[in-house]
Amino acid sequence: METVTDSSVPGFFPATAREAALADPPVTPDEVMERAREGTKYQNSLPTGEIMRRTWAVYYQKRAEIETEVNIGRLVSIDVQSGDYELDSDGVVGPTILRRRRPDAIMGMLRVGYATAFKKGGSMRRLSPMSVPEVPSNGR
Repeated sequence: METVTDSSVPGFFPATAREAALADPPVTPDEVMERAREGTKYQNSLPTGEIMRRTWAVYYQKRAEIETEVNIGRLVSIDVQSGDYELDSDGVVGPTILRRRRPDAIMGMLRVGYATAFKKGGSMRRLSPMSVPEVPSNGR
């Protein structure tokens, strides 16, 4: 990866381009207020269930390119409107980079090769090559 430097930012050290994406937020607080005054939406205009249904649909359309051996277990953030996606290992960098590319993205997140992105106790279930998990239709 290329090295990025910015001497105008105090305490900023050279970093990879991926790390530099986190150093500069894609939307400043002033831009948030300006968009709020203009009525530009920041919240999703779709119910959560619909976002996840579309996220799974894009995932299965692009499964061959996303679900490679090296990506199993990584998190994928998917823009459900454009089908654009970004992979990362912690669930922070990927959405940030995707938001920089697509500021108005409606995103869903999945763990590559698994039925759930996160777990609370227990174990995570791997997806079989043909399995399609159930997505709630009640908007949750």
